[in-house]
Amino acid sequence: MPKTRLTWKWKLTIVLVVLFMFMIGFVISQSGNEWIRDKIVEKFEALPVSEQRDSSWANYYLAEAWWAGFTGKTTQAMDMYKQFCGVAKDAKGKDPIDDQTGRVGKLVGLCSPKGETGWGPMHPRAPEAFYSGLDLFDTETSASSQYIHREIFNYYRLFYTWAVDHSPDHKPHPKFNVYWNKIMFRLKRDRIYWPPDIDRNAPLALPAPKEEE
Repeated sequence: MPKTRLTWKWKLTIVLVVLFMFMIGFVISQSGNEWIRDKIVEKFEALPVSEQRDSSWANYYLAEAWWAGFTGKTTQAMDMYKQFCGVAKDAKGKDPIDDQTGRVGKLVGLCSPKGETGWGPMHPRAPEAFYSGLDLFDTETSASSQYIHREIFNYYRLFYTWAVDHSPDHKPHPKFNVYWNKIMFRLKRDRIYWPPDIDRNAPLALPAPKEEE
């Protein structure tokens, strides 16, 4: 009985299916996520400094951070969010925000040390990025409530206290209350010691827009 030969159409279909399967495996792999992240950062850093903050690469970066978290790469996703906000650990493993004093030192990540350029805490989506990392960490790990509370304090210190001191208008980040309200809702059943440098009412912050409440 003669052997049935595959037509060129079937061969092409098989090749395309194999390539598609490879691409799916690549984008959900650790190395794939890291490669995409690095390419986005490379494009961001190649821009003139004056164009970096408004660049649409921020949206691609945060989408990749979400994807990393969605595919189980929690550590990578949280690190990406920290890098975006400028609060990654430095070369010595030190956090830019001092636990004892609440002081925000030199920023570390995808922005300048004082946050004037790049993404960092002045970016319009920075509070969202910080909250996404906090939410991911809270739901995907077994971290202690003490650590979660520390991250919440740092959200306030970065987008309220630091923003008042360093933003051009000397006001909290415009999106501060959007996510502070969400945080306060999550904490309503927690027993929590509030450090003296934090005012839960955040009187200087703009009200959260109704469509985002």
